[in-house]
Amino acid sequence: MGCRDSRGGRQTCFFGRREDRDTRRHGRASTPRTIIGALGPTSRLSVRRVRVACCIIVRTVGQGLASRTNTGHTGWTGAFEGTQMRQSMQFARSQWLDVITDALSGFGRPFPWDPVCRLLGGQLNAPVTGRFHWDTHGHGIVMAYPFPDWFDLRDVAGRAPAAHPLARYYSTHATTAPLSTLQVPFSAGPDERAYEDELRAFQIENHVWIPVDRGDSGVLVVGVCRPAEPFDERSLQLAVLAQGVIVAMHRHWQVLDEWVADHPLPTGAYLAAEEARLTSRQVVVLSLVAHGMTSRAVGDRLHISSRTVERHLENIYTRLGVGDRVSAVRLATLAGVVASSPVET
Repeated sequence: MGCRDSRGGRQTCFFGRREDRDTRRHGRASTPRTIIGALGPTSRLSVRRVRVACCIIVRTVGQGLASRTNTGHTGWTGAFEGTQMRQSMQFARSQWLDVITDALSGFGRPFPWDPVCRLLGGQLNAPVTGRFHWDTHGHGIVMAYPFPDWFDLRDVAGRAPAAHPLARYYSTHATTAPLSTLQVPFSAGPDERAYEDELRAFQIENHVWIPVDRGDSGVLVVGVCRPAEPFDERSLQLAVLAQGVIVAMHRHWQVLDEWVADHPLPTGAYLAAEEARLTSRQVVVLSLVAHGMTSRAVGDRLHISSRTVERHLENIYTRLGVGDRVSAVRLATLAGVVASSPVET
């Protein structure tokens, strides 16, 4: 179940509606509609792994990466270089699919920043990778995976909103595209020059930042940094691929966190859900069904299609060993996964 893309492939959308937005090479990010959409072609990947991940695909905005990752790139000339790039992107997709499948296989887990950042750092050959959030007042919070021990990252990040070129650029431009320090040169001011010299002394002068979320509370980015060697076109393409996956996963966690905050689960629900091998999304769907909501009503509440709801229910039936929603709700209630409520048949 799901919606077919332009290539005739089948995708199960986490959200029902699709939304296309303009993309620019330098001004805006080109983020995919789904987590698997972010991965582009998956013909060489395990069909089973794709199906597992497709059950919890999250819709993001913009156009897919296929057109940007299949046909070569500016600066990459010749068949050999093109083949290398395609193989590199294909391997990166496979790695992200492993992270997606593992992260979304359980219930009640925090956002997997550690494996996400470690994978990104490995793909971009960067010794320092982490997340950085700063608000409109210039207050920043940083966490790295692993945390570096050869300089004070919190001190450096604390001054970044005012001195770092990427932070200054994202604060003054409405862009969500991943950018490197090479694309946004340092200001000529003395404070900025001193900050650049400090980064060079710590051997972290070359950065790529990937916007994940921006709003009234500020800007959240995932960043990588390394010395000497600037990030090239291949690195930026890998960053674009990573952005689609990270943004989709982050929105998935936001939706679930908001729902759980408004609908406290019974004591022991997390453990019971893990034992029943139910995902967070499946527990939410089952909880709404337990309150007598139809598939269409559940879809409207969670911004997904009724077909996607039915697919979630089919997977729930399989994992619980039942054949209908009434039996699923009764068994989940007995197990403590959902609160006791009357069910409409």
